[in-house]
Amino acid sequence: MKDASKSESELISLILGYLREAAPEQAASLTADAKILEVIDSFSFVEMFGFVEAERGSAIDLSAAGPQDLETVQSFARFLSRT
Repeated sequence: MKDASKSESELISLILGYLREAAPEQAASLTADAKILEVIDSFSFVEMFGFVEAERGSAIDLSAAGPQDLETVQSFARFLSRT
């Protein structure tokens, strides 16, 4: 089982890695401030959830998430590091 307690910086790296593979044409310009839905579509966003859950080894509980938590790579990583 993988470790669900990844740090915010580890999660940023994980999410950026996914986005760079999903959108290679934008890979060089992606940063923690990237707006996720400007990089990938909503279907890929759902796939990214599955990827992150698999890497963490635990489900993502979105019950406490607001739209601002899912906007950027950094805000999503911050949310995940608290759950």
